[in-house]
Amino acid sequence: MRLLGHFKSLVGNKAQPEGSIAKGYIVEEALIFCSRYFERIESRLNRPRRVNDEPNLNEASEMSSIFPLQGKPVGSSLTFPLTPLVKTQAHRYVLFNCVAVNPFIDEFRDHIKKSTRGRRPSASDLERKVNKEFPYWFPKRICRRPNVSRTCKSQSNQCPLHNLLM
Repeated sequence: MRLLGHFKSLVGNKAQPEGSIAKGYIVEEALIFCSRYFERIESRLNRPRRVNDEPNLNEASEMSSIFPLQGKPVGSSLTFPLTPLVKTQAHRYVLFNCVAVNPFIDEFRDHIKKSTRGRRPSASDLERKVNKEFPYWFPKRICRRPNVSRTCKSQSNQCPLHNLLM
């Protein structure tokens, strides 16, 4: 129905509506074709979308490369405290859905398999243990890496990454 309404808006001569629609459609197509060759002129084809969620690659991002800044904030910000359960769930969600962490998850699975001493855990037991213990093992493992160990040393001898992640 919308297309018919658009065609109806092209009618200029009510005595010959078909001819007016055809002429209007040809003019529209010619304008679209010509607008493809102009780079700096905004047209229907190169107009920025109303909600632009593309990351701005021109700005140097202060955020982590793992989580690129996307979109633009709309309205005022709202802060609210997280319950410990929600915080743990969000932490696990981020860890288990981050591609950069996948090798560490595999390493932790191997660690669990080796630490069971001959008894092979079932798949469900293994996943339960990974889900429960990985968020606590991961910061300790990261702080043992040689290129990170210098930044992990703090006054309390606890890894700052652990405070950040927990």
